[in-house]
Amino acid sequence: MNKSNEMIDWIEKHFGYKLLQWQKQLVNAFVENEDRINYMIVYAGRRTGKVNFQIAFNEYLRMKKLKEEGR
Repeated sequence: MNKSNEMIDWIEKHFGYKLLQWQKQLVNAFVENEDRINYMIVYAGRRTGKVNFQIAFNEYLRMKKLKEEGR
């Protein structure tokens, strides 16, 4: 399983809903270029009015960071 699919699976299981195609593309873009992700999430959230994905994605990153730090 690649990194993109791992993130998508975690978000879908943790928050209990399937991601839309544009949300999956955003995850793929993150994997390819982590520097631009915050801009892209904010832009996508403003454009569509959907904030659940932003919250889910930020939570994933927070949990991943804590796991890497051994907490």
